Amino acid sequence: MDRQIGPYKIVRLIGSGGMGSVYEAMNTQIERRAAIKVLSKDFQQDAEFVQRFFNEARAVNIINHPSVVTVYDFGTAEDGSPYIVMEYLEGETLRQRMNKSGRTDPERAMKTIRQVASGLAAAHAKKIVHRDLKPGNILLVHDSDNADGERPKILDFGIAKLAADPSAKALTRVGVSMGTPAYMSPELCKDARDVTDRSDVYALGLILFEMLAGEHPFASALKADSAMMASHIGQPAPSLDSKVPGIGSDLVGLVNRMLAKQPDARPSAAEVAATLGRLGGSSTGLMQVIDAGSIPLPLHTNRALPTADAASDVGLSAVLKPLQENRGLVIGAGVMLLLGVIGIVVILRVILAGAPSVPQPVRWSIQSEPPGADVLDATGQMLGKTPFVHQHARGTAVEILSIRKEGFSEARVPCDSSKDINQMVTLVAQAKPADKKVEPEPGTDSHTSTEIKRPSSRRHKKERASKKEKKSRSH
Repeated sequence: MDRQIGPYKIVRLIGSGGMGSVYEAMNTQIERRAAIKVLSKDFQQDAEFVQRFFNEARAVNIINHPSVVTVYDFGTAEDGSPYIVMEYLEGETLRQRMNKSGRTDPERAMKTIRQVASGLAAAHAKKIVHRDLKPGNILLVHDSDNADGERPKILDFGIAKLAADPSAKALTRVGVSMGTPAYMSPELCKDARDVTDRSDVYALGLILFEMLAGEHPFASALKADSAMMASHIGQPAPSLDSKVPGIGSDLVGLVNRMLAKQPDARPSAAEVAATLGRLGGSSTGLMQVIDAGSIPLPLHTNRALPTADAASDVGLSAVLKPLQENRGLVIGAGVMLLLGVIGIVVILRVILAGAPSVPQPVRWSIQSEPPGADVLDATGQMLGKTPFVHQHARGTAVEILSIRKEGFSEARVPCDSSKDINQMVTLVAQAKPADKKVEPEPGTDSHTSTEIKRPSSRRHKKERASKKEKKSRSH
């Protein structure tokens, strides 16, 4: 392996996988650490594997979500090795965490899976299906912007299906793995060409089940890939409450829907994220509704207060006497009410203080000369026409927009999602093909047929004069 890839100096080998190796690297020019994935030499001559490898860089660049790893660059090294430059992340995979902890606390599991589902929803919105989601492809990293200081990052989009690109070749060659059997959907087990975004939801349901129950729903089939795939296709998953008694029925119902055999019966990733957010919010236990009928009433409640006339006879002491007798209860109720108000204020301040600030979107403004050009994203989707103004979620990725207008060469504008952009693009007119000279047919004049039939008047006069001269000589 070269010790230098572009501006990045290789520091050390982090790990190796089926398709390649990952290295820690440093961009010495800007002092930025990065992780560089290099495709294994065994696959570098295989065009299909190279396409799968670069699909990851393209897919991640399109998604642009905080729960998806960021890609900085990709290309081919001097020795011919394809590579991808990604953000350097430190943490442990969800598989490592699950192996250490066994069952995961429901609130923690719901929060982690909700963020993963949010990242998947962003991918699915761009018509990208991961197709190999598993605990080993989810990295738990430190994130100070999150309330609990941690965020999951989805890795390895190497076999992602980019449905938005009609020119993308289907990677379905016999013998090429399309996923990890333990986390493959029934439709992925049958035919990789038929998968939709609901395939990722099925895999996410398996992960959530395993986190909560401490074991895979088809644990007995883990030793044989064929048995596992047969279980996905034909064996119903056990209900979560059979493994975790007492767990909430809403959560059980969500997991059951995610593990449905038919893709159309499963919720979308966005629905999963929304449902887990709702269930997680309702299970915090910060607020409790108290039935008014359960509050104890003061003693002697059947004692009638004296009327105004009686009060004037017996004095103010007669009116205050019942309150004095129960002053302990009154004081206690007042203290409880005060503490309740203080508690609510404290809770609200904690919630507001801990809520992460929402980054403001960036503004992209692109004008062209001439105006009225089409603006398209990396998937070929039409975004609008110039002059083009667009608000984009703030991030770290760079999106390439294409500017097209009939009669002009296409221009490409890199748009950094970390800052505002105001750019003028001057389109270059395409050269018009030169008119072809029509060669005369053999035996014809080089002029048009009309010109042959209608010669000039001078030529007519010469011909008539010549004829007259011939006649006079003959006489």
